[in-house]
Amino acid sequence: MLRNLVSRLASAAASNTAQGACCSGPSASTLISASLGPSHCGTAACARSNAPWGNTWTAAGVRRSFASERKSSSSHVFEAAEARMQKLRKVAEQQQAAQQGHEAPGPVGRVLGALGDAAMLTLAGVVGFSGYYSLAYRDTKELEKMVKKTCSASSASSSSSKPPSTLPTDSGGATEESAASDESPSVLDQARTQATSAWCSAMRNYLNARKAIEEYIESYTAPTYHKLLPDMAPELRGRVKTLVLDLDDLLVHKEWTRQMGWKIFKRPGVQDFLFEMGGYFEVVLFTDEPSSYAEPIINKLDPYRMVLYRLYKPETQYHEGKHVRDLSKLNRDLSQVLMISAHPEAWEFQPENTIKLKPWQPSPNDPPDTTLLDLLPMLQLIATKGVRDTRDVVRSYDGEEDVPRAFKARMSQVSAGQQNKPSKQKSLLGSLAR
Repeated sequence: MLRNLVSRLASAAASNTAQGACCSGPSASTLISASLGPSHCGTAACARSNAPWGNTWTAAGVRRSFASERKSSSSHVFEAAEARMQKLRKVAEQQQAAQQGHEAPGPVGRVLGALGDAAMLTLAGVVGFSGYYSLAYRDTKELEKMVKKTCSASSASSSSSKPPSTLPTDSGGATEESAASDESPSVLDQARTQATSAWCSAMRNYLNARKAIEEYIESYTAPTYHKLLPDMAPELRGRVKTLVLDLDDLLVHKEWTRQMGWKIFKRPGVQDFLFEMGGYFEVVLFTDEPSSYAEPIINKLDPYRMVLYRLYKPETQYHEGKHVRDLSKLNRDLSQVLMISAHPEAWEFQPENTIKLKPWQPSPNDPPDTTLLDLLPMLQLIATKGVRDTRDVVRSYDGEEDVPRAFKARMSQVSAGQQNKPSKQKSLLGSLAR
């Protein structure tokens, strides 16, 4: 706006110089005074000839000039805003058209859409089919037997069925109607046979896929070998029993503190216990710990190597988030296997073979623990007195909170009965396996 005022001053000065008839040429003071009031030339003609100058640069003229400049600048702002609004309206219309729907797809798009729908329906059917048979038949062998039975029955019925007989049609419409009635059941049977054969084919594919998946999972959850121990010598079978011992909370106890880290506590009498049991049993130590942790501990507990076999975490059966000691994988007769453990997840598969003890924890306030030493007479009696089935002994002590104490009580009863009736020599064995 100031630039416009300067240009008007320059043009006014040029017009006054060109006229020159009224006055001898305006000076700078004349030009400035002309902006403040009428011309100082002194003549009316000069005033009239300079009327545009005076009209423009009076106070009212200056105000009108500023108002016109503001009006022109505001009109440019309104035009720019209007253009911007039109552009925004156009973008909004395009977005609304895109949301309402795209253009109709061509032939290729329709074919691809149909194929996609068919693939989704097929996938849903396969998932529902496999999900139903996976939940209805948890045992794969049972499902395989059912499929074989159904498919063999279907093939036998289809082979025994005869093709429909064709009747002559020269006798009129009655014969044609009877032929149609005879042919309709065969069409239904044929459709049923085809559906059954398709079902059998689908079930065979499902069984193959299910077996492959189960074998893959079993490679991670099952023990490393199907036979964890080598075959026992023939002359020792039935004469030497197998004693399976757990490690944590039975022979040792581990604790972790922030100041000391892991600390391993040895149970009182554990070395004497292992040394004595090595002379009566085939001792196997079976733990769910890795060998890197358990091997150094066992070496210290068993310096005389009375433990014949050591089984670690890879030899356990991973079942429902727990590492179970599966005694059936030991390659031994379960009637000659006895296990001692303090963890319920260890004996989950064979509780009838396990003597269940409380977990041991060292405490300075408790009296010295003698559980392992108290078990020695009982285990020596089982090994030497020819117990036919160790599961009978375990069954007789089920429900006892302290098995060594219960054995002592029964032994005192037997000794008291023998003093009264010395002729009965087998009463102690009867109390062991009653």
